[in-house]
Amino acid sequence: MSLFDELLSNNGSTLVKQLAQNFNLDEKTTQAAIGQMLPAITKGVQRNSASSAGMDDLMKVLGTGRHQVYIDNPSTLVNADSIEDGNKILGHVLNSKDVSRSVAGQAAAATGLDSGILKQMLPMVAAAAMGMMSK
Repeated sequence: MSLFDELLSNNGSTLVKQLAQNFNLDEKTTQAAIGQMLPAITKGVQRNSASSAGMDDLMKVLGTGRHQVYIDNPSTLVNADSIEDGNKILGHVLNSKDVSRSVAGQAAAATGLDSGILKQMLPMVAAAAMGMMSK
């Protein structure tokens, strides 16, 4: 099962509902947005984990277990601390704000959503993805 499928099943459906509510979107549109952003996050994790140092960093992050709360209780994703955590994750896996902006821009082009909304959603999706990986 892919990370996208996992995020959208079981607890992930709660995640979609929460993000849809946060951004005043319907669930189908929210799923599409997640589907557009998740591959870049996944590729970033894969790229970073290809080196031993990157794998060590990933294992440290996953080993804390604190990201699981984003899956167990998606309402925490709107907290400033959670968004900051998501931005740190993005910085680590995507390596730059320019790449994050590009991911949001590509998702906007594919979904028709405003890129500003997707820039706000991206750290939440990254945090939730890390939560799913730590399961």
